[in-house]
Amino acid sequence: MASTSTNLTTFRNVFAERMRNAGFPSVNNARMQKRLIEGKLWEKNAPTRIVQSGETVYNRGLSSKISSYVVFVKSEPSKNQVTVYYYNPDTSSKAPMRERHWKDGKKGNVKAGQEYLIRKVYKGTGDPTAFAEQVLGDDLHYASLKPHHVYRMESHIHCGWMPKGYAKGRRFQDDGMSQFEDVIRMNALYARDIVSLTSHNSFDRHKFLAMQIIAEEMGMIMVPGMELTAPGNTPNGPHLLLWFSNETAANEGRLIATKTRSDFRMPPFNDDVPLHKVLPMLNDRLSKLGELIICAAHPFNLHNAKHPVYDVGMLSTLETGPYTPETIDDLFDYVDAIESWNVTMGDARGITRLKHTFLRELVHELVAMKYGNGLKSSPNAVATALSAHFAVPFESFGTDDHYTTPMNYVADGAPQARGHTWINFGSAYGSLPGKPASEDIIRMLRHGLISMGAQVFTETRDGYLQVPWGRREMNSYTGELRTELSEKGDKEYVKAILSDIARFRFDVN
Repeated sequence: MASTSTNLTTFRNVFAERMRNAGFPSVNNARMQKRLIEGKLWEKNAPTRIVQSGETVYNRGLSSKISSYVVFVKSEPSKNQVTVYYYNPDTSSKAPMRERHWKDGKKGNVKAGQEYLIRKVYKGTGDPTAFAEQVLGDDLHYASLKPHHVYRMESHIHCGWMPKGYAKGRRFQDDGMSQFEDVIRMNALYARDIVSLTSHNSFDRHKFLAMQIIAEEMGMIMVPGMELTAPGNTPNGPHLLLWFSNETAANEGRLIATKTRSDFRMPPFNDDVPLHKVLPMLNDRLSKLGELIICAAHPFNLHNAKHPVYDVGMLSTLETGPYTPETIDDLFDYVDAIESWNVTMGDARGITRLKHTFLRELVHELVAMKYGNGLKSSPNAVATALSAHFAVPFESFGTDDHYTTPMNYVADGAPQARGHTWINFGSAYGSLPGKPASEDIIRMLRHGLISMGAQVFTETRDGYLQVPWGRREMNSYTGELRTELSEKGDKEYVKAILSDIARFRFDVN
């Protein structure tokens, strides 16, 4: 009888062969590292931390235009086991989630078939070849639920740090608290094809080139992005997501859109280029040339008295000024997409009593027209109703994640589980010679050759549109780490924002 260690080795070898034969090549971590070093972006002999010790990462979208579906395999000798970890990409009305049933007044196990993260563990007992075949069949079944021609995008996310081997200054000029290796791994697990890192008012070419290499080697596409924080009555005025065709366009967009003052404590703030000046310039010099897509981020963000600034949404800024309904209507002419769902507002119930009569009436009308009179108003309900009102062609789903936790084969309840932005290539897919570059995607969207929209998992509870609890429920590890990151981020954010607003008002006056 074969030993446990022999069976574990056999399982990994058989599974690797079956995955390759099924069209799932593995990520070449050594090549990733070599490319980064050759580009003078990485320190010699420093690990990337993207593929970690004992891991193999498979992706059917590697070196192929087929949409990504990623499987993580990890050897754990100390536990005498090999773990295979992947995702159920089902988006049907009965899509699975982490829902626990109740029995005798106590929470029980996850219901059969309702797990959206799937973990298979082989402990070296039983036939390794048979178990490898079984897991492969399961992988292929779930992979088949994601169409080849429909890509999934992480369209709004923030980051704090590059991995330790990065050679050009690890800290991002942003208020994110995450590690980039966690961002890319988590989005790979949730079958994302495209990631756009949207730091506030900043774009770093060297960081982008490193992230682009890492994404390519993971079988993903990195789209240059930025979250424009324009000034209103405060330096933290309306926010827009900018998705650029390449790093040259992104750098030009940064120069056009931002002149961030060096004496602000919070780098995301800008007090020089208001929207009515910057949007026409961005449109003429980038959008018209197919180099830029502009999206209104969290367009209605007036709900939470905990935070001292409310005017970060293009529509909700009517409440705080300085914009008028006519100005906002004109500004939306330059907007290509609306973030119809933002996870940071996912738990928001209701809206602060609005003083602006026009805005109060518009909010009620928008929600009633979209959902009928039975649904109560909330920021995301308003956002989902805006596209038709302003005749905007695209919608997006934003995690707006500032606190991505390590994947570590236990992640759950993460924002990535609650929805995604989809890009459907439709009839254009057949003419793609291979995986499209960021230029191809932005220009095809710009010219209406492909479509984009928001997939959100929602339910109505107590009259409000919400993400189901099953897709928000975290285990203790994920929840505690996320709470720790968010508390640290909130303290830094509030301290800096109050200081900067005081300086802004002093200068204005």
